[in-house]
Amino acid sequence: MKEAREIVYNVINCSKPVVSAMRGVAVGAGLVCGIWADVSIATKDCRIIDGHSALGAAGDPRRDHLATAVRLAKAKYFLLLCEEVLGEEAERIGLISLAVADSELDIKRST
Repeated sequence: MKEAREIVYNVINCSKPVVSAMRGVAVGAGLVCGIWADVSIATKDCRIIDGHSALGAAGDPRRDHLATAVRLAKAKYFLLLCEEVLGEEAERIGLISLAVADSELDIKRST
């Protein structure tokens, strides 16, 4: 738990821009890091799930990262019901920066 908290803290307080790439299932500390990155990219079918309510931790202000990322009504819905959000929907509601096809997630841009 301490290590996960330190990882999240370091993402949030990093002096350089942080870009996250999420595919498959994003949950727990990985989800928090992915969402709090400066630029968050997920595949369109990435399953984004905030499982804190299933663990009895819903309402913990340190974990209510969804509420700062999307409208409160949507955040409460996903947080309290432990509903998954696909990457495409996450982009639409402003939870992540960009949703892309799986084949585009790892493309490195040349300078």
